[in-house]
Parts: sequence; structure tokens; C-alpha cells
Amino acid sequence: MDFRKTTSEPTVPEFNAALDVLFYTRTSGEPLTLILETYNDMVARGLVPNSRTYIILIMALTDRDHEVQWQIEAIEQRQKWAKMGSRLMDETLDRDQHQLRLFREENNMTAAINLFRAMMAVKQRARTTIPGNVFRGLLRSCAMHATEPGMVASAIQVWSQMERFSPNNLHHSAFIWMINMYAKLKDITAAQLVFSQFKTATSEGRVAWGIPHADFRLLFGMR
Repeated sequence: MDFRKTTSEPTVPEFNAALDVLFYTRTSGEPLTLILETYNDMVARGLVPNSRTYIILIMALTDRDHEVQWQIEAIEQRQKWAKMGSRLMDETLDRDQHQLRLFREENNMTAAINLFRAMMAVKQRARTTIPGNVFRGLLRSCAMHATEPGMVASAIQVWSQMERFSPNNLHHSAFIWMINMYAKLKDITAAQLVFSQFKTATSEGRVAWGIPHADFRLLFGMR
């Protein structure tokens, strides 16, 4: 990040622009090292993050969490095959175990939820718009971590804020992730309640069926 070395007093908009570029140019599967280093540098300089800062970071963390969870599932599946007699080399098993430990240490979901709560604690300007991808990414991660403590409470908090910011534009995938979370917990009553809410919202024309990534355009113009 050359601008951090060449600019004596970088501003919040400049840091946000840097985070934006890092987010959109990150290769799938690449750790968030540069993004987190840039954010930490911003905070270390005494700059206060704004809504755009939080939005970029939350989307990066939930995207990375999704990637990591898929990799963890793949490693755990290979370990099951090994226990059933699959001929996996010891070297492969050792490498998998090491990678599994590194993935779990990333703890992207906790960071994303903490940033979301920090963003909600900041007084939002009347014209502030939070892209639906932020809410859906968090709900997806809550579903993936459903059995971990606090995930249901976190999902309900995210859902509540999603309804507050876009009550008439609830994407169908958000309902899917909520149902998925309750299904993992075998809470059929809660899953049925979400489905009932989905049917009501659909009949009232409040459910969106478009491409989820379309609302990334809301970031343009935010500083």
C-alpha cells in the first residue's frame, strides 16, 4: 500500500478507497492479511471508521468465512475417508491437520459480527444505505456456524437490522439462510415460522428475487 508510505496524513476516504481496491481485487482463497493490515493502520493513526469502512470489512470477512468453511468441510471429509480405510498419505493428513488449525484460527465470523455491532452503534446518516450483501453474508455465516454459541442471537440481530434498512426489499436468500440455520439446530418450529414469514412477505411483494451482487453498486459514491 504505497499511499500509506507516501502520504503523511491519509484520510478516511483514502483508506476506504484502498480497502475497496483490496476487496475487489482479492483472489478467491487469499487470506485477508492486506485488508486487515490496512484497517489496523487506519485505526492506529487515530482515524474513525465510517459506514463504508465497516461495510467493506464485513463483506470481506464473510466472503472469507464462506471460503474457509468450505475448505474445513473438505478436510473433515477427507479425515472421515481416512478413518474408513482410504489410503491417504501420512504427509497429506499432517498437512490437512495443520491447515485445519490455521483456518480455525482466522475466526472471521466473530470479527464480522463485532464490526457489524460497531457499525450499528454509530449514528447513521438519514441517507445511509447498507447493501443487502452485508446482511446476507452475515446470515450465511450464522447458518454455517449455527451450532456455535450466540449464533442464533446474532442472526436475529442481523435480521432485525435488515428489516429496518430494507423492509420492502428482503432477498429470498436471506430467508434460506435463516431456515438453514434453524434446520441445522433441528428447530423445526422456528424454521416453519421463518417460512411463514417468507410466504407473507412474498404475497405482499416485499421479497426480491434478483441477483444478490447487484446491490454492490450502492457502495459507489460512498466515501
